[in-house]
Amino acid sequence: MSNEETSLALGRPADFLEQRTGIIERRLPADGETVTGMAATAIRRACENAGLELSALGTETVLLYVQAGRDHLAPQSGVVVSGTLGLDSVRVLSIEAGCAETMAALDLALALLDTGRCERVVLCGAADISEHLDPRDEDTAGLFGSGAAAAILSGPGAGGTACRLRSLRWETHARHWRLGHTWRTGLSRHENGFALEYDYYRMAGTAQLEAGAELLPPLLERVLDEAGWKVDDIDLIVAHQPSKRILDMMTRFCGVDSATAPPHVSTLGNMGPANILSGLTLARENGRLTEGTKLLMFGFGLGFTTGAAAIDIVR
Repeated sequence: MSNEETSLALGRPADFLEQRTGIIERRLPADGETVTGMAATAIRRACENAGLELSALGTETVLLYVQAGRDHLAPQSGVVVSGTLGLDSVRVLSIEAGCAETMAALDLALALLDTGRCERVVLCGAADISEHLDPRDEDTAGLFGSGAAAAILSGPGAGGTACRLRSLRWETHARHWRLGHTWRTGLSRHENGFALEYDYYRMAGTAQLEAGAELLPPLLERVLDEAGWKVDDIDLIVAHQPSKRILDMMTRFCGVDSATAPPHVSTLGNMGPANILSGLTLARENGRLTEGTKLLMFGFGLGFTTGAAAIDIVR
């Protein structure tokens, strides 16, 4: 979906949203495509890249599934994804997400691996809130894309990209919980079921940006201190990207070079909990995760939640 088309639908000049957000186009689901279906595809491709047969995954594997948006109410979305893939004995935990919970899920994944609670974690983030948005709302129009991404995490000795975690922190600041919301407004019952009514997603974008500018820089400072890094040491940033404009502003607030943060949001849109893992996937495909790379990952968003990790790429 091009933002030129979306701008014209708002009655604005064709370049209105691109100038405002830095987003040229976004990806939205095709007819019949669901958020859990996209997640299943991402996990299947990640396993193929890792040389893993889905049929070989069992209780030694944990699926941590982070999702924004819904295509059903029950059962848990992660269980639906697992069942779709035929992962009958993989242990599954579903996490309701805004934009930064991927960092918390990464922390949990590493804790499970470090304590020997599992041999492997499949970490997947997926998002589709396209139906939650008011097409007339200029605050949300042209921002959000839909998609999914997945990564396979294993302990020492596994193949693939080898990493050393230098620091990881995440925080929740619930005093900002009203900065974005979709409230249930009604319920109607009929013979074969019920219908829920919700208002459209409303976002206090300026207030969210202000919260991020206040909360993210000190968190990044602590992570860099623990890692023993200076800002100039960072080779690559994989970050949550609400928009190109906000990505540039947040990197500037945090004192890091925006040139080290490839802006995939320009052509994919804000994919919520899929954003960071999508950036990691693209960095791998583009040959950016090479030996000696100092990688900074960070996320911020609804909640208000922030998280960051400093990672050395060993090989």
